[in-house]
Amino acid sequence: MGSGRNYNPLGGFEVYNWVWKGELYHGLKVIYNKNDEKNNTLPLYSNTSDAYIRKVDGEVVQVRFYKDRKAFMDIDLLDNNEHKNPDGTKLSSDMIHIHNWGYEDGKWRRLEEAHYMTDSEIAAFKELIESFGSKKRMR
Repeated sequence: MGSGRNYNPLGGFEVYNWVWKGELYHGLKVIYNKNDEKNNTLPLYSNTSDAYIRKVDGEVVQVRFYKDRKAFMDIDLLDNNEHKNPDGTKLSSDMIHIHNWGYEDGKWRRLEEAHYMTDSEIAAFKELIESFGSKKRMR
């Protein structure tokens, strides 16, 4: 679990910046950044998991999914939402939204545009999201 600088494509990291304290939701680990007491981010690369969960002040605020150990999708439950739909309109802060990852300007990054959950995303993640006890709407 770490940044690109510490990533080894063959497995593992030179430095581990996140720690798991034993907490799980549906088998997914809640991890904490050892160098950031506010826990403002999740790693760009996974170690062995296909997803990690981030909590702030005891509340789940983000789930990041990985493909081939690289971030490829975030489910955001944050209140401080400044993200926009593909049409440029601001997303509602009371609704869960999705960010995809991809190459932009030659770098692997979270793409700026976000979207509300699709029917297939709701079907796939509804049980997980409901287990968080979030009051956010899926749509």
